[in-house]
Amino acid sequence: MFSRLFRCMTIENHLDSLHAKARKIRLLQYFAVFNRIILAVSFIPSGMTKLLGYRFTQLSTDYPAGYFFESFYQTGGWYRFVGFCQVLAAMLLLAPRTATLGAAVFFPIVLNIMLITISVDFQATWMITSLMFLANLYLICWDYDKFKLILPFASEEKKPFIWRKYALFVLLGTVGGALAFLFFAGVTFYFHRLGVWGVIGGAVAGAFVGLINARELQKTESKPGADQIRHALSS
Repeated sequence: MFSRLFRCMTIENHLDSLHAKARKIRLLQYFAVFNRIILAVSFIPSGMTKLLGYRFTQLSTDYPAGYFFESFYQTGGWYRFVGFCQVLAAMLLLAPRTATLGAAVFFPIVLNIMLITISVDFQATWMITSLMFLANLYLICWDYDKFKLILPFASEEKKPFIWRKYALFVLLGTVGGALAFLFFAGVTFYFHRLGVWGVIGGAVAGAFVGLINARELQKTESKPGADQIRHALSS
């Protein structure tokens, strides 16, 4: 009985329970809406500034932060594209139907901004961007039930891996990883310096990728209706 109970207490079960309880708390609901509005308001002015082609800051290029942002501004198209992405993320956050997508689009942008402000010593701005990152992370957690499908928590029944059937995937991954490293070593000096250890590392990484894909293929083939789907595709 205890072993059966232990199997049921998975990470996914705990997260599902915690998330369900949090979603029922009215104060946390208001906090999620507050974060969406604050993040959107913070991105629209800076995003529009970039999108319209104006400088984001007037800092002197004698300072690392000013030098970085001036170089960023001189990229032109990329500068405007980042501004467009900021405005897009903000608009998506403001609409309840697209708020989850907005949080997903917002996340890599604000993470990049936070790391930039920390790296170039942009005065105390890193504290503001860190709070923005945490607010975005809260929204990701708030919509955990929608993001959980991409998390590595397997809820389906575990089945033994059939090595004889899928060993070719692992072999191809091993050879492919080693060949990929040799290719990169031929075009990049720093890869070449790794020598035989790089080949071994590439082979191990390739084998791991092959194993993951083989296991996913086994799961797909074991699902109900897989044979009918393959038959329909081949006909």
